[in-house]
Amino acid sequence: MIVSWTGQCRDDLLRRDLCDKLAEIAKVGESFLSGPPLTKRFDQQIGGRVLLSATAVAEEKWDEAVAAENSPETSAGLAHVSSEEDLSLKGPPSLVHSLRFGGPLADTILSLRDAALWGIEFRFPNVYYRNENRMSFVFLLCPNPALNGLIVQVEDKQQCKQFESGVIRDADWFLQQSSIHLRYHCEEWMDFLLGWIKHFYIPDLRYWRYDWLPNYEWFFSKTNPKDTHQRDQLFGILKETLQMECKGWPHLRGDTSSMSFWEKLNAIGTWARFPPHLLR
Repeated sequence: MIVSWTGQCRDDLLRRDLCDKLAEIAKVGESFLSGPPLTKRFDQQIGGRVLLSATAVAEEKWDEAVAAENSPETSAGLAHVSSEEDLSLKGPPSLVHSLRFGGPLADTILSLRDAALWGIEFRFPNVYYRNENRMSFVFLLCPNPALNGLIVQVEDKQQCKQFESGVIRDADWFLQQSSIHLRYHCEEWMDFLLGWIKHFYIPDLRYWRYDWLPNYEWFFSKTNPKDTHQRDQLFGILKETLQMECKGWPHLRGDTSSMSFWEKLNAIGTWARFPPHLLR
């Protein structure tokens, strides 16, 4: 199952606090990785040939992005490169990098002249697809307000050479939609994490797993997004339950394969620490 997300955060303090917390999530997962953690922190200007995939940008943002290019103060040098690019990697088909969304912008590639990157990327301990386990909350920084703070997954010059598209292979940087390949393992936990990020940090975050924003409405609809105590309490549960997911829920007896993530939380009593409207 592909989990993908797009969104924008222009607030530097929120970005920093979020990335510090995601670094804690990365630390929890490190001991369950089959290889080195490879956590990256980005804080750099990028140059050369910088390409941006339209899949990383919400469709409703494009009119604003194009209009901003008309002013020198808000122009990032955005230019159209190609409309029919193959975004897949070389070799066997990869679901993550073959991901398509409907609409005319699905395969569109653009170039940027003025860009910087800030954020974090780390390897997530997914069990089945260990080469498709990048969790990216890297933010594009540029003068164009419709693109500034955009969440992207970053491919550097060496990584660009792994793509089928000659346009991408010739790039110094390729910025695309963030996504990860999961299969049963941690899928509902990922709903929890992305919903938590959306609710407390990035309100316009959109994520997909079978459907848009799975489990978000019932879980967060009555939780105050400004309640930092609740935010941090839920974050603690996120870290604890990631360990449980990776260890196979050792506190539960018998076969847990048919139980949902939420049923497991209920079974070990963790629900008692959630907001009252969620108790069941």
